[in-house]
Formats: sequence, C-alpha cells, structure tokens
Amino acid sequence: KVLVKGGDYSTHGTIFGVQYRDIDSVTVGKVITGPQYTLAHTYTQTDIVGMRTYMHPSEKTMYILTGLKAPKRLRYDGTTPWVLEDVTFTGKPAVWEADDWPTCMTFSGGRMWMSGIRAKPNAVWGSKSGTANYHDFTIGATADDALEIEMTRRGSVRWLGGNKDLLVGTATTEYIITSDGGVIIPGDYQVSPQSSNGSRATEPVPMGNSVLYVSPDGRKVYSADYKWTDQ
Repeated sequence: KVLVKGGDYSTHGTIFGVQYRDIDSVTVGKVITGPQYTLAHTYTQTDIVGMRTYMHPSEKTMYILTGLKAPKRLRYDGTTPWVLEDVTFTGKPAVWEADDWPTCMTFSGGRMWMSGIRAKPNAVWGSKSGTANYHDFTIGATADDALEIEMTRRGSVRWLGGNKDLLVGTATTEYIITSDGGVIIPGDYQVSPQSSNGSRATEPVPMGNSVLYVSPDGRKVYSADYKWTDQ
C-alpha cells in the first residue's frame, strides 16, 4: 500500500486491471478487482515463446499463430464471453499440416496473407478477397480467388506488412509485391527485391509510409519504405 498525504492527483488510467493515479508527479497504482476470464488451451511453453498475435480489421478477433499448432482465433462479439477456437480453413494448402503451420500473417488489399511454413519457406499465400472469405485459400484464376506467391531468392519469410502493396521480410531479403492494376490478384503481381538486410522473426512496426523491422541478430532496426501510386 502507498499512502500519500496532501497534493493534487488525477486519474492516469487503468492498465491490465491496475488503476494508476498521478499524485504530485508520483504515479501510484491500485489493483482493481473485477471479473476474470479463464480459457482452456493446449499451448506449451515452447508454443508461447514463439507465439505471435494479429488483430482482425474489425478489432473483435485476434488470430494466434505458433507455427507448431493450427492457427486459433480469440473472438468477442460484445455479448458472449471470449471464445478460443480453431480457425477452419477452406482450400487449405497441403503443406499446412502436423507441426508446420503459418508463423506470420497480415491483412492487405482485402485479403488475409499467411506465410512462414518450413516446408515452403519462401511462399506467401493470399486468401480469397473480401472479409467473408479470409479463411478461404482455394487457389484459382479469377480476380477474387486465392493465390500463392513465391519469393525470388532463398530465405524463409519472417514477417508480412504493408497496405495497398504487400511488404515481405525474409531471413535474407526484403520484397515489395505490387500489381499493374493496383490490387494484387492471380496473374497480376510483381515480386521485387528491395534490400538485402535480412530480418528477425518479429513483427514490423508501421510508421507513416514505412515499416520498421529488426535485423537477424536483433541489434539493428531498419526501415522499409513503400509508395502508393494511383492508377
């Protein structure tokens, strides 16, 4: 317990169940009791160490990737408790199996993009277009179909990012994937190496028209820039 006599204070906010207040420039915290949710899971310590999470654009669902287990999602619809469940894919790539599942993903150009498979380390998969089709990876030739893109150089994919164009960071090279029509679709995409810094398996951080990413040894931070071109 912290006892502070006198002085002015203001509410600083509540973070992870702890309410913070600033009292004469001194921040103190008090644990706020309330409902807690416990979710059963099968993750091991190894899974948790390598775990990466991604928010759905709706901000009501979080995807959980470990690479060793099938992706799961944690969702909340505003009325029922949190639900942790397996992601059910349609047209799942054959190499996604056993203990070899995607380790990184992003949402870009109206698709869910996933990568980081050991059996096919330089491949990136894009779902069918549209929010309702994010879990459908059925490959096809029409504009809305899912697609698979392979990077042009050796190196396992470590992260995905970008918005209109797709940025891909591998162990050896950084790429940008663009299209002549402005939207990446089957039959219309170009894979262009941008630099050869290499990346660590950590999430990039968006900043303006750039993303920041970490070097393989974890000692440097690089910036990958992208420029949108109106068609």
